[in-house]
Amino acid sequence: MLRGICLKNNKTINIYSRQTILATGGIGGLFKNSTNTRILTGDALSISLRHNIKLKDIEYIQFHPTALYTEKTKRMFLISESLRGEGAILKNIYGHRFVNELLPRDKVADRIWNEIKETNCNFVYLDVSHLDKDYIKNRFPLIYNTCLYYDIDITKIQYQFALLSIIIWVELMWINFQKHQ
Repeated sequence: MLRGICLKNNKTINIYSRQTILATGGIGGLFKNSTNTRILTGDALSISLRHNIKLKDIEYIQFHPTALYTEKTKRMFLISESLRGEGAILKNIYGHRFVNELLPRDKVADRIWNEIKETNCNFVYLDVSHLDKDYIKNRFPLIYNTCLYYDIDITKIQYQFALLSIIIWVELMWINFQKHQ
């Protein structure tokens, strides 16, 4: 059965199959807080719906629970989960650790969201100041240099309540996902 058509080098290619999987991605630009570019607006999903193509499992959205929280940019900078894997500690606004950072991302995001609600604050902190400065600079140069651009030296002890190393935000994607479960 014909399930799809594509063009390659100006030639039409018919795709015959019992099932076709269209993995489109690209909706991160719809959310207020996102590490994605604004051009990712779910166009392929919209086209599919307009052509009565059955959609399945669209609630599964890949997300990253930690991003630099700053008012200086519209697109949030992704703070890699590998930073937590290397020993970074999540702390609340009072400087207290509130989660095992090595839990799966959905569990970490859930705990971050709960901490944000409980403390009535828009962010939590990610502290790497206890790790070797040269190691952090060499292992995570993009994160280190991007944070420096925003006047945050993640290798220094910077926290006294509201001043911790890296401020992070739970992306709106996770919040919306939880609401629709």
